[in-house]
Amino acid sequence: MSSETKETKQASRKEASVPLKNVMYVGDKKISVLTMREPLVSDLLDAADMAGNGAGNVKLEAYTIAVVSDVPIDDLIKMKSCDYYAVAEKFRALEYGLDVGESASSS
Repeated sequence: MSSETKETKQASRKEASVPLKNVMYVGDKKISVLTMREPLVSDLLDAADMAGNGAGNVKLEAYTIAVVSDVPIDDLIKMKSCDYYAVAEKFRALEYGLDVGESASSS
């Protein structure tokens, strides 16, 4: 598959942005909106490897959200639970191919 075809396929992946009620930090950067992309199977496998054997559903989901949002897990786990639940709900819509109220990513 040519790199142009790969880029075109990746460009059609959905993205979702979730406004956070509480600002979080990713490194030194303040984040008030978390953006994530539709996961690939490779993202799910990477997250499973990072979460480790015997990881529960919440831990595996958190690692997967970290992968698809490019937020280090050490920063993501500091997110307030009310924000996490909103992010997780939007993530599940992306994961299952449901309408997230946004058009496919164009970048």
